[in-house]
Amino acid sequence: MKIIKRLIKYCILKIRLRNKVVFSFSVNIALSSKFEGMNKLHEHSSFCGKMGFGSYLGPNSYVVGNITLCYNFTFVLFFKFKPFSKWFDFRKTTNV
Repeated sequence: MKIIKRLIKYCILKIRLRNKVVFSFSVNIALSSKFEGMNKLHEHSSFCGKMGFGSYLGPNSYVVGNITLCYNFTFVLFFKFKPFSKWFDFRKTTNV
């Protein structure tokens, strides 16, 4: 019964966060969590809170709180010249 609840929660979060967060089935995300976009949660991590634009959480992490990103001039220029879909694909390991 527990796996069914987890599977339903996973499907709900995948639909709700489809354009904002990349995560796997082993990740535990609170339903009240907020994401600004282009985020990644690695395997076996737990998150509850707010995550800023472009932030990520490493494997085997547990965070309750806010994670923010400090915007600077070089980041804005980097984002401006790179296509969104190519930059958002975290699974590819390319040097930018």
